[in-house]
Amino acid sequence: MVENKSVKQVEKTPVQMAGQPTLGKMVRLFLKSLILAVIFVILISILSTLGVPYLDTMWGKVIVLGILWVIAYPRIMREFRTSTYVKSK
Repeated sequence: MVENKSVKQVEKTPVQMAGQPTLGKMVRLFLKSLILAVIFVILISILSTLGVPYLDTMWGKVIVLGILWVIAYPRIMREFRTSTYVKSK
């Protein structure tokens, strides 16, 4: 026998909705990324001018920029992370 399976549409909880991208979140993400990139470029330029080793080459700058970006990524994407805990009433 074949059973009819009804599909229930489950309402999204506030925790699930928090991770959804919205226009405001995307604009904030763009602005935070842009500001952070400008800060990193200025920092790398200043350190390169001061003669810090490994920042004299393009690859050294790219590697340092990548490391800084990996460190800052969780803070940038914080708004899109869903909360894993449930507040009790």
